[in-house]
Amino acid sequence: MLQEFKRPKYDENLSSSVSEELVKIFEKRRTIRQYSNEKPDREIILNAIRVASLAPSGANAQPWHFAVIENQALKEEIKDKCE
Repeated sequence: MLQEFKRPKYDENLSSSVSEELVKIFEKRRTIRQYSNEKPDREIILNAIRVASLAPSGANAQPWHFAVIENQALKEEIKDKCE
């Protein structure tokens, strides 16, 4: 038997402040085509992958595949092929 999904009830003030903060964050988003050589913490990379893996998909299939590429030559090759 399927269990009925019960939408959580969120505090309206908290929801409003969180949504406002998200707007501020996304307003600062920019496309970047030149990258720093600084390596982000692995935890940040893994958290980004976790968030991306939660994106909805058709039939809830989540057909995502992720790879963390650290080899600079391989990154350049992928970039060249994508452009």
